[in-house]
Parts: sequence; structure tokens; C-alpha cells
Amino acid sequence: MESKNLNPLVWDVKNKLHDPIRKRLLLIAKKFLDEIEVPIEIENIYLTGSLCSYEWSAESDWDLHIIVTPEDGYCGEITVQDYFDTKSKLFNKEHDIFIKGYPVEVNLKEKEVLLKNKAVYDLEKDDWVAKPVHPEVTLNSPEVLEKTKEMQAKINNAINHEASIEELKELRDEIKDLRTKGLEGEGEFSVGNLVFKNLRHSGYIGKLYDYKGKIQDAALSLESFADYFNTNNKHY
Repeated sequence: MESKNLNPLVWDVKNKLHDPIRKRLLLIAKKFLDEIEVPIEIENIYLTGSLCSYEWSAESDWDLHIIVTPEDGYCGEITVQDYFDTKSKLFNKEHDIFIKGYPVEVNLKEKEVLLKNKAVYDLEKDDWVAKPVHPEVTLNSPEVLEKTKEMQAKINNAINHEASIEELKELRDEIKDLRTKGLEGEGEFSVGNLVFKNLRHSGYIGKLYDYKGKIQDAALSLESFADYFNTNNKHY
């Protein structure tokens, strides 16, 4: 849903973030950073995503991005960003934090990529790094909805016809490439990125990954859960 205004629960009439929200997001960032074991230097604490845009919706969340510089050699053999991704996923899995009904997602990064039409708010400076714009293409634009239905049909078809792991990976890569190329081209409001958001909001991304996990588990199991109990029940 595109709005003519930013979310009034989040922003005041001058498009400044409501101060209690800003302070709470900074508190969450501090809590997250307290759990980081490696020496780092904090560069920026940003808010971005749909709650910074005119494309906010009931499915929006708080995209809290913490930009830091780590000291060399403290992440072992894995890359710095892999370490950051792991810590971010673990924190988000262990915490269910909500502000004004929207969940908070924390992301630790080495840098923030300022994509075309991507709005970013500096929580420490209490000011915009990149202001929101009214997009020409929205989540409900005909070309976005048409491509979304096409990808939803592909996901349904893959599941209904019991696609192989390789086929599921190809479909996953197709969706990923659609989003990546869109972000690199038209930016935040590209058809590719908006289609990805529609697939995520409608549950189709989760549906695809859940089915992929089910297939992988079945391939690793000696027998199915049901078959095991059916076989053993014959002995009683």
C-alpha cells in the first residue's frame, strides 16, 4: 500500500522520527552491541526500509542497521560480514522486539549501500541521510503484480510436482537474481525488488524455503517419521 504520507505512528508532521521511538531503537542497538565479542568501532546507527518510505504497510518492520568497523584479525577464518550476519540472525531469533506493533530486525554491517530511492535515517544525528521519495512503481503496480503471480505459480508448481533440490535451488537463484538486478538498476522501487517483497509478504518465500528444508530432511533420514512408527507399531 502506497501512502501519500509517511507512517504517522513513526514520523511527525515535519518528517522527523518521534523521539521516544528514536531513543528506544538506540537502546536496542546498544543491547545488541553489548553481545558482540570482537573489538569494533561504531560508525553509524541507521533506520531504513519501508517504515522510512511511503510504501509502509502492516507487514513493515524496523530495519535497524548498525554500521561498524572491526579491528583486523578478530573474526578468525570466516569473513567479517559472515560473522556479522551470524550475530544478527542469532539476535533476531532470540528476541521478539516490537515498537508500535512492528517487529525490530537488527542488521550489523560494515557499510550501508545507498541505493537509488532508498531512504535512510541517522538515529544518532536525528536526521535524514537520504530522504524518501514517492515511487513511480509500487507494490500494486500492474507489472509488479503480474510478475508476482508468475513467481507464485512457479513456487506452487515446484511444490506440487515435488521438485528436486537442484530445481528448488534454481528457482531460489532466479528470485534472488530478480531482486539483485532490480536493486542494481532501478534501486529500491525496482520491479524485481518489489516482486520479492510481495513474495515475502504473501508467505511464498517462506513456503519455498520450508519445502526445501523438508526435502533436505527427507534425503538425510533413514525413513520417514510416519513410516518409523507404522513399522514399530506392528510389534505391539
